[in-house]
Amino acid sequence: MTKTRTALVIGGGIAGPVAAMALQKAGIDVAVYEAYDSTADGIGGGLSIAPNGLNALGVIGAEDAVRRIGTPMKALVMQSWNGKVLAELGTPPGQPDQQFVWRPELYRALYDELLEIYTDKMGESAQTLFRRAYADAQARNDRELSPNHALIAFAETEAPLFDQFMNRLGLDTAAVLQAVSEKGSQNSPQRAGMKISTAFRELLQEGLKHARENGRHMIESIDILFAFFARSRSPIARVFRKLGVDQETVLRHIEDLNKR
Repeated sequence: MTKTRTALVIGGGIAGPVAAMALQKAGIDVAVYEAYDSTADGIGGGLSIAPNGLNALGVIGAEDAVRRIGTPMKALVMQSWNGKVLAELGTPPGQPDQQFVWRPELYRALYDELLEIYTDKMGESAQTLFRRAYADAQARNDRELSPNHALIAFAETEAPLFDQFMNRLGLDTAAVLQAVSEKGSQNSPQRAGMKISTAFRELLQEGLKHARENGRHMIESIDILFAFFARSRSPIARVFRKLGVDQETVLRHIEDLNKR
């Protein structure tokens, strides 16, 4: 049995999240690094996933996610330029049918499955926050789960801590929540299901990083509070800058609360 306990996966395309899920299932802590600062949503054409690929995805619990977006392929016919049939390849006996998928949909499905890596590493307070954020996004009929939902959920599930934090910054809690709510509004009655935004995934990544730096194996609500402001371009950090509070000041007060 391997003694490896941590791993880095370089590349966050299709194979990266799958490799990360496999490593996580083997009990190895993993982090995925991607060179681009944006996701690959909407990029790429169609591809097929062979039976052995589906079986591999089944081992890591991602097969159902792929089937939800895929179209079964019973057979593959190869033809010459003039239409002559050169070969017909069917599904081997006892194996699942190939699945035709659009790469952008496969990319998004795998990334949303990768979110489970973080929920498995959430402590009770973070899990409560996550569930409340998801419920808030559903109630608003929003297309994506964003950090804005998480901050509103934080203010509800950790009200005493959030009020103390606002007092330190000299901000009014109601005014802050109003600004965050307006900034995050994305109402869409025709939405086709909840998706996890890139900014929310970054929030969880920063929360896990902060937890580990402070000797915790599980993400707690204080780590999420830090993660809201860890990146200067984060949506929550931008809202607070407009309210007159800079990132350095916010992080200093959070670390002070973290020590108490």
